[in-house]
Amino acid sequence: KELNAGMANFEVDQFEVDVLERSETKPVLVDFWAPWCRPCLALGPVLEEAYQESADGRWELVKVNTEDRPELAQRFQIRSIPSLKLFVNREVVSEQHGALPKKAILDWLEEFMPNPAQGLLDEATSSLEAGQYDKCEEIVRGLLEENPDNDPARLLLAQTLWSQAPAEALSILQPIQPDSESYDTAEALRALLNEFEFLTSDTGAALPDGKGKEIWISGLKEVGNRNWEPALKAWISGLESDRHYRDECFQKGLKSIFVLLGIRHPIASKYHRAFTSALYS
Repeated sequence: KELNAGMANFEVDQFEVDVLERSETKPVLVDFWAPWCRPCLALGPVLEEAYQESADGRWELVKVNTEDRPELAQRFQIRSIPSLKLFVNREVVSEQHGALPKKAILDWLEEFMPNPAQGLLDEATSSLEAGQYDKCEEIVRGLLEENPDNDPARLLLAQTLWSQAPAEALSILQPIQPDSESYDTAEALRALLNEFEFLTSDTGAALPDGKGKEIWISGLKEVGNRNWEPALKAWISGLESDRHYRDECFQKGLKSIFVLLGIRHPIASKYHRAFTSALYS
């Protein structure tokens, strides 16, 4: 017996368009229900209320009546209802079952919502990689005004200042502590920034003599200009020819670059084997 006809709101029309295509731009929550299912009828208004209160264009709600669309129930292996499936980029990324309270639904959904700050961080990263340092700095300073605890933004800001203002960059990194996910990268940045500050203060005159001196300075200048490949080549050659120079600075500097770039960076990946070979030869 059909208990409530009001569930027609948000009902799916074309699944390909309403769910799969739409999920390419924002998360789509799909409620698989049936008109004879009392928990489904209890959940329906809760979902609609959650959508009206919090979606704000960030996510969409679509309902699938499993009585009318058994092929979809079979396709997505619906064994009990109500069943909630969250689609992102055409894939089910998470699901829930049963009549949940609104807060539980919203807390669950929030984990998968687009993060505007992340989009700005991505834009800032692209700007940095393209050499658009002023644009990167403008974006991350805005992010830090809104949230001073945004450690990834601090990392990017320090890199916009880089070798031109190492002391300021070091100060910006100071709040990033060991409990932060950004700490290892911040430590790699600090190590390189300390070298820039040392080099600009006396152009390297205080560096100890040795075969590695000129190699270290030339590599550091390349790092300062973000010329990663020649920097890695130089310091790997220094590691091979004078590995103990200045308390093994080549090994430490190379490790800092690999942490800063990430091992999946194409240049880091290209030279990591050569680094390992030089380190253990």
